[in-house]
Amino acid sequence: MGEPQVDLAAVDMVLTASRSMVAVATRSLGPVAEETTMPQYRALVVLASRGPRRLVDLAGEALVPQPRTHARLAGPVPPAPAVLYSAKELS
Repeated sequence: MGEPQVDLAAVDMVLTASRSMVAVATRSLGPVAEETTMPQYRALVVLASRGPRRLVDLAGEALVPQPRTHARLAGPVPPAPAVLYSAKELS
């Protein structure tokens, strides 16, 4: 058995597309891009696409498998109007 053939043109196209998507995601965060972690970004994507969620529901849908990390996700969110909580939504 020989080594599988690698289509270098296809690899280059996938890398270019990936870089483009990262650039779009970074621009969508604006001035808080550097302070936003990947889990926080995923949470914002879920909230934007599916609407308001309780933290426990948000964590179960798209984030991390360890319950103890859910609260840490909400703690360091940079101050911005992107996510607004109400007492009723958090209960």
